[in-house]
Amino acid sequence: MAGLTDIMSVSNKRNKTMNRILDAALDCYAQAGVTRVTLEQVAKQAGVTRTTLYRYVSNRDDLLNKVLHRDAMQVQADAALFFRSQPNFGLAVVDSMLYTIRGRLTRPINRILFPDGEGSPYLTAERFYDLAYPMLEKPFEENQRAGNIRQGVTLDMAVEWIARVTLSYINDPGETAPNERYLRQLLETLLLPALMAPPK
Repeated sequence: MAGLTDIMSVSNKRNKTMNRILDAALDCYAQAGVTRVTLEQVAKQAGVTRTTLYRYVSNRDDLLNKVLHRDAMQVQADAALFFRSQPNFGLAVVDSMLYTIRGRLTRPINRILFPDGEGSPYLTAERFYDLAYPMLEKPFEENQRAGNIRQGVTLDMAVEWIARVTLSYINDPGETAPNERYLRQLLETLLLPALMAPPK
């Protein structure tokens, strides 16, 4: 049992150090911009040596990817709650999309990724697809078996459509994204009929 406790202790310490490094990177990005931050600055901000930092990240791109991945996992976990708490799959899709789009205006990382209000080169359709797929897979397949998904719509098609629409509002919120009531109406009226079977 002591061996398991030791392993868990080392794992917890690694997680804490990793999160400290990622938090420090976010702080540095906010101060200097993503492209100007060096690993040395992040190590200093995190209070770790360069040697320790290189045990966790291999280069600047790897650091940014890990920052983005942690944030994406948090968004995924938060958005997945809609699928557990909302029995209507279509409305859960809309709720999760609105939550993600709302994050464009409120999540600290997005103020860094979109410093000038323009689209971000770091948020791609592929990245969004990878985020949405595991979240949608099980509820989509359950609803497909129940006959709730429109005939001919596959999981891949649904995930790509949802990811691309969400990404378009994140990259260019315009006047629509901040008006959540109107955006909900828009998604329920135009997006859901492309995914959901007509009511019986």
